[in-house]
Amino acid sequence: MLRRTQFLMFLVALTTGLTFYIWHIQNNLIAALSDSVDFAEFDNSNASVKLLVPNLIHYVHFDSRAIDFVTFVCILSAWFNHKPAAIYIHTNVELKPRESRYVWILNSLMGSNLKVRPFQRPTHVFGQKLSSVQHASDVARIKILMKFGGIYLDEDVYVVKNLNRFRHFECAIGWPKDQNIGSQVILAHKDARFLKYWMQLYREYRPSMWYYNAGEAPTKDILQKKPELVHRVTTEFGVENLADELYSQNWTGWNNRYTLHLLSNHAYLRNNISLEENNFKDCNCTFSTLAQQVIGNLEKEQRSFLAQKNKTTPH
Repeated sequence: MLRRTQFLMFLVALTTGLTFYIWHIQNNLIAALSDSVDFAEFDNSNASVKLLVPNLIHYVHFDSRAIDFVTFVCILSAWFNHKPAAIYIHTNVELKPRESRYVWILNSLMGSNLKVRPFQRPTHVFGQKLSSVQHASDVARIKILMKFGGIYLDEDVYVVKNLNRFRHFECAIGWPKDQNIGSQVILAHKDARFLKYWMQLYREYRPSMWYYNAGEAPTKDILQKKPELVHRVTTEFGVENLADELYSQNWTGWNNRYTLHLLSNHAYLRNNISLEENNFKDCNCTFSTLAQQVIGNLEKEQRSFLAQKNKTTPH
């Protein structure tokens, strides 16, 4: 009996010790991700052993009160395929679940892990008026990452696989060979040096040039001179023009990417395809496959929820 009691006491002590150790490690990790870091000597060609980027996904949603079908599909893909700690939608409009079916579904699925954060659309940068909502979004994403760190995604970026391997870098960004960076997918610690340099380039803002400050200038004026500031992702983020692969065929190569910029406006321009819930299958293309994958996951979650509810509901 004594040995049994001693053994049980040992198990309790071991369990308590392990629980405390795990708690200690997790809290140190959270602190490390939120603390300031000096990356002066860090070379992003090599991954850190530690995670550097918080597991937060950020979207910017300005002016439109609706979350459309493509955005809905992309947010679902981030939730199911990456599994973030939280998803933030930074917006200057009210996204009320009772007024939007897609917002209601996302809110029901994610609960408190979906955070709709009021964010005033930038109108000026360094005293100069921003010429479009797209340029306002370009500025906002840099400011958001400098405040929180995390993973920024455009609303039409589909997440294919878990992105944790890229969270071990100060900053990771899509930068295809012989092209400018793609600002649609950015992973960064809040103190990433590239973000600060990038923001400063807006002192020479060129309002009439569509992608100058977002892509051309940071590539030529910063990264071609100091490529070690970012981890260069040449193909895996799918930020090059993949409109043909996505909308003109059933392309199997999508499964080799981590994310895909869907260029959803190109679907209509190229093939007269309207990507809506009631007709997206009509394209018989890669996008249809991608959308069906996450909608299938959503339906599975709903069935599981209903089955669990039926078990706990008294008859």
